[in-house]
Amino acid sequence: MAEIAAQPGVSDQIPRKWMDQARIDAGGDQGGALTTAERDELRRLREVAEARTPRSRETAFP
Repeated sequence: MAEIAAQPGVSDQIPRKWMDQARIDAGGDQGGALTTAERDELRRLREVAEARTPRSRETAFP
């Protein structure tokens, strides 16, 4: 992890976030945080909902 964090443009917080997400994905409770699979499903559902939104609503209010 230290090697990754030492690379230019990589924040020291990124490896920590990866480890936290790995813990969540492995079943560790993080206060209701979503697993990667749940995040992916939520993203997919939002895209479907956005695709179903009539475009006329977007242009009705400039």
